[in-house]
Amino acid sequence: MIKHLLTLIWNQRKSNALITVELFLIFILLWVCNYQLYSNLKRLHEPIGFDFNHVYKVNMSELPETHPDWEDNRNKIEEIYTLIDRIKECPGIEHVSLSSYAIPFSSYSNTLLLSSSIGATQVKHGDIFPEFF
Repeated sequence: MIKHLLTLIWNQRKSNALITVELFLIFILLWVCNYQLYSNLKRLHEPIGFDFNHVYKVNMSELPETHPDWEDNRNKIEEIYTLIDRIKECPGIEHVSLSSYAIPFSSYSNTLLLSSSIGATQVKHGDIFPEFF
């Protein structure tokens, strides 16, 4: 009985060629998907090279001019440096850094468009303190 089935399959091999090709393509597709899943999971469990526990982000913004507590202060940079110095003096604070678009696990990016007579390109840049490193 099995020999007869194998003989039928062998005799109809031309009509089964598309099925064989389809199964081969599905095998390749599944192999690629499994490899992608494996590499993503492997990368997820690798150490990232830095400790991000007890790292906090502080957002600062200005009061609108219509706010009753608004003051016209031209020394905003000095205020920021004063705030950073006060935070550094707090007990339990190891490091303080001021950064712009350099926050771990964020999708922020700061780009500049540089153009010349030849063409244009976008460049990513960030402004940070030396203490950041």
